[in-house]
Amino acid sequence: MKRATTGRNQIEIMRTIDASIAKVFAAWTDPDLIPEWMPGTEHAESTATTVDSCRGGGYRCEMLLEGGGEVVMQGTNAEFEAPNRIAYTLTWEVPDEADPVPKTKVSVDLTKRGRRTEVSLTHSRLTSEMKDSVSAGWQAAFDRLALALAVKRQATASSH
Repeated sequence: MKRATTGRNQIEIMRTIDASIAKVFAAWTDPDLIPEWMPGTEHAESTATTVDSCRGGGYRCEMLLEGGGEVVMQGTNAEFEAPNRIAYTLTWEVPDEADPVPKTKVSVDLTKRGRRTEVSLTHSRLTSEMKDSVSAGWQAAFDRLALALAVKRQATASSH
């Protein structure tokens, strides 16, 4: 199931991922797994990821852009309730950017649905100019997340 809506200064996306809640939560919190699906574009690659998986902990994801530029996505966990909820700030460091990118907030709620996991994401504090690109980025990230978890599932099944 896919669903996306936009509000005044936020977007909401709901996706059902064919993986257990533990595996989906790990994909959001394990620095070895995050680069497999983040960023939500084929035009960038995660080059270094660090995560302190706890309330108050931070994360930092360095990315190399297709054209050779670099950006950093980072923030702090405001809420961390394994394996059901993460809420964190998100900021981008973009070298040579004239206007600083505003600090936004992301909330992720995971709900077990049989052998699947429903992911409800709310990304708030967005400017109207940011909403379309942020929504497209999350949609692509969810596609990459589902694919990464499916590949892991297939690899596990074939090794047995």
